[in-house]
Amino acid sequence: MLALRSTNLTIEHSMKQTALFRSFFCLILLLAGSLTRAESRMLIVSIDGLRPDCALRAKMPVLRSLTERGAFSFWAYTTPVAITLPSHASMLTGVTVERHGFSGNDDKAAATQKIQVPTLFDIARKAGISTGMAAGKTKFSIFSDSGAIDHSWIKATTDDNVAGQAVNILRQHQPRLMLVHFAEVDGVGHSKGWGSRDQIAAIERADAALGMVIDELKRLELFDKTTILITADHGGSGKTHGKDDDRSRFIPWILVGPGIVPNVDLSQFRELQINTYDTFATACKIMELTTPEGIDGKAIVQAFKATDLMNSPAPATQPAASLPDARSDTEKRRDEAAENLRKISIAIREYAKQESPPFPRVSATTQFTRAGPLKQGIGGDLSRVDAPATAPTTAPTSVPTNPK
Repeated sequence: MLALRSTNLTIEHSMKQTALFRSFFCLILLLAGSLTRAESRMLIVSIDGLRPDCALRAKMPVLRSLTERGAFSFWAYTTPVAITLPSHASMLTGVTVERHGFSGNDDKAAATQKIQVPTLFDIARKAGISTGMAAGKTKFSIFSDSGAIDHSWIKATTDDNVAGQAVNILRQHQPRLMLVHFAEVDGVGHSKGWGSRDQIAAIERADAALGMVIDELKRLELFDKTTILITADHGGSGKTHGKDDDRSRFIPWILVGPGIVPNVDLSQFRELQINTYDTFATACKIMELTTPEGIDGKAIVQAFKATDLMNSPAPATQPAASLPDARSDTEKRRDEAAENLRKISIAIREYAKQESPPFPRVSATTQFTRAGPLKQGIGGDLSRVDAPATAPTTAPTSVPTNPK
């Protein structure tokens, strides 16, 4: 009787031990899953007509601080036509002007033509992601007419007013995906000339307007949770812009936020050419949206850290280790936690592949008594216990050695 009772205690302990380890691994999976499924947020800021060299000439402390925190290029390309509406349509659909079918560039075209492929807003809305837009040109109604933007404000006005309305949308609705369009730089370029002192002053006002939006994200405690992409639709020369002119085609492309490498000039990747179509594909990756097949854009994976917990390998090319770390303390803690969970997730996957778990099982003949405490604790050698003076000769054959 004593032997049978001891054996039953052994089986009971083994079952509890197995349940304990299963509960532990389930908890880790839940923790890892909660991080990978955290709500992604994205803000796309388009500064209409911002030529990269003009941005570098102007005093733009907000843009520069974001550049130091993110991955960037001042050699990105817009569409060959290099005009506002077709270029923004390509930016937000990931395809060429010929494929999205919108070639006009005024309010009449916005009222009569339609974009022939889904926009980023259409796909996000279908996925249940809230959307918003504040734009400084009335022809941006082409993006809101489909009903895919939950909260929009469109008016021909100053960048300061656009920023104020963007702040109101963020404060009241906090859309997960938002476009903010500043128009003044383009307007001054047409009236005073690209690269003129007046345009440089307009660029500095655009930077201040951008700062208003960033400050609101910080006030809402969303800044560290939001990926921000700052770009443009075209540059310009003289008092115009258009096709067959590199001064019109070069645009800035700056990506900053959770999981983005800090202070990395993407021109370090010699074979990488960033195009405005890539904004769409990169946004789909960030927002975890299914990217339509056959688009012309690509996700700029060189901008991302290797912290996708469950499946992402390290990128083929890494930024130089000597680059300064511009992350905030919050970002550093988050990245450290993500890396730890990534390592745990790898261990879990390896565990799941095994036919038997990597912790010792207790046989039915092992004895547990008050006189025989475990020597190693959980995860140690569970067979190292003091046996009673008289051990049972056999264990009941009906008792499983590996209770499930």
